Amino acid sequence: MSETTPQPQFPLIDAILLTPEAAERGRLAICTNTTAPGQVYNELGDAGRENVAVLGSLTVNRDGAERMILNSLVHPTLEQVVLFGQETSSFSPSTNLLSAIMNGIDTEDGTNRIVGGIAATPQYPNLKPDALELFRDGITVLPLFISKKPQSAERTEAYIDWLGNRVPDDVKEILSKHAGKKKIFYNALNELLEVLAAQPAAEKTPAQLNPQDYQRLQPPVIQLAERTVTLPAEKGSVKTEGEVMLATVSAGDKTFTIKGGDEFGVAYSIMQELGDAKDDLTALEQLTLGARLGQAGVAVRNESDIELPLLAEQADELGVIVEAMHPKALKMDEEFYYRVGIADGQLSVTCMAHDTCTEVFELRSDDLGTMLQDLAERNRFMAYEMDILHRLDVGIQIGRAEIARQNGYEFMQDFPLIFRENIDRLPFKMVESDTFLDVHRKLLLATYTEGLSHQHADTHKGLARTIGALVILRDARQALETMPNIYRQGSEPIEVTREAYGKQLLRFDHDGNYSYGERTRAYWGHDQLETVVDTLRENPGSVVTVQRFNPSADMGAVTDPESGRTEYTHDPCLTNDVFWVQNGKLQSLHIARAHNFVNAYPENIYGLYDSYVSHVREELGVEGGDMYILSTRGNILLLTEEPRAKTLMMEPTKPFEPVYSGESGPHTPSEMSELPA
Repeated sequence: MSETTPQPQFPLIDAILLTPEAAERGRLAICTNTTAPGQVYNELGDAGRENVAVLGSLTVNRDGAERMILNSLVHPTLEQVVLFGQETSSFSPSTNLLSAIMNGIDTEDGTNRIVGGIAATPQYPNLKPDALELFRDGITVLPLFISKKPQSAERTEAYIDWLGNRVPDDVKEILSKHAGKKKIFYNALNELLEVLAAQPAAEKTPAQLNPQDYQRLQPPVIQLAERTVTLPAEKGSVKTEGEVMLATVSAGDKTFTIKGGDEFGVAYSIMQELGDAKDDLTALEQLTLGARLGQAGVAVRNESDIELPLLAEQADELGVIVEAMHPKALKMDEEFYYRVGIADGQLSVTCMAHDTCTEVFELRSDDLGTMLQDLAERNRFMAYEMDILHRLDVGIQIGRAEIARQNGYEFMQDFPLIFRENIDRLPFKMVESDTFLDVHRKLLLATYTEGLSHQHADTHKGLARTIGALVILRDARQALETMPNIYRQGSEPIEVTREAYGKQLLRFDHDGNYSYGERTRAYWGHDQLETVVDTLRENPGSVVTVQRFNPSADMGAVTDPESGRTEYTHDPCLTNDVFWVQNGKLQSLHIARAHNFVNAYPENIYGLYDSYVSHVREELGVEGGDMYILSTRGNILLLTEEPRAKTLMMEPTKPFEPVYSGESGPHTPSEMSELPA
């Protein structure tokens, strides 16, 4: 780079990073591996917090660690990177980074394989060797992460020895103390940050890098000139009827209609039904059919009226109707892949390649037809058995992205809903089901797509998305009999966690300000749980309430003298339980003044059932009924919980028939007429 070339701005390569405003001159970055950066930042102590300039996650070597290396080099003040959290076992990017620093990369085969690398794709194909040398010389990497790979502990210990006098002894002592451990807690991170904050700052000269050398990580933008394109419909059309879509396809000697509620399932069934006749559809016809399916998906999932131009005119001839089958995963195209989104108000499709010698670029356009026509002409799709499904899937994403762009909605690739951010009203939603996972998914979807976006009262928690909600678990005993493994915490089986939490809810004492068990069984001078049993046994027609919230003592707030932050007392969120017996079944209502819907909600619900509902039901000798959970305000913390929320929202559940509301209601007028007198 010449002397007249301006220094690249941080970040050199686009990345999702947390850059605290209070640490503009910070000397430290934290690579959080698989932990949400915001979650780590919230746990930092005041002593080291101001020295942290940037936080970001890391899951892969190529395209992940490469971005981190280059962005670290151009940062104006960054001197150290702490590797924290648990690395992914599939790629082991933190372990491989240590190997790359110690051993370098092998450039002979053109893949830049990390010498001594482990796990999948231990390569930096987009990184020049001199950039790695600059990183080794200018940035000190400090390992404080955990890994399931047995080689990682050995590699970490070797790296700490390799550091030699590059770091002070007290820093090496902390690193050595935790090297290879199965668990490393935030107190270890804060201890390290305090020691680092006390070190004198050095004057850093940011590396002079040419962004053109790394365009595979930051593909150049190609602005497409708008063309007049008539999208084909004679071989593929889609219409919707209620919550299903009907895709009619004519190719070769086949004409059929696939009926289903999920666009990818319909696309998969089209591929299966066509067989070799798929080649009768051109690339543009396949991409356009996918875009129609994407817009049909918007139609069946979104309640609001959205104009869907690709579904406006559809043929009446449906052919043989075939129910969509359950799809299998899309087999990867070994040459090309795509990223679809919205950038600067335009459709954006980034055309990526697995071969490091193949050109990559980002296409942008204001016109759907222009985008599809250009992609069809370039036709960067490998010819293989699932190539039509790959084109259909890319078209699906583009079709949804275009509707989101035209209507000012949020769009995320592979996320089934588009939605408009709500910044002015607090909605109230009611959801019900007969399994916990399904009701939890519905609750999270409602919160994420319709909730009020606002700054959390605890400002360091960042933005939240909030709703009020009434959740109804029909036949709670059956619904909560088992919890899926997706709710497992760490290596501990969910049954063990569930049993331990149940005991906590039944204890009579507390370790801090309160426990739910203490508030339920001792706080008011008597055991409210036994009062519920005694009252309902003596008078089965009673409605009995458990009270945990004390308005005269709870909801306090104090200002921390050192940080100046307002800290709220941790008072009961689960404020009340209401029990009654109806038609020989125990029904219950549980009220929460506030709820964390992502992490706390599952254990709250199974804990309430295991400890309180089951106890009362067994003591009374009655059958189990429904559970109602009223959350006056429940939220998703976007800073720390968005990735987890998306994982849960995308988790498949069984297809459900309409759920009968049972004896406990609420009832539709037709159900009221059918209830026993």
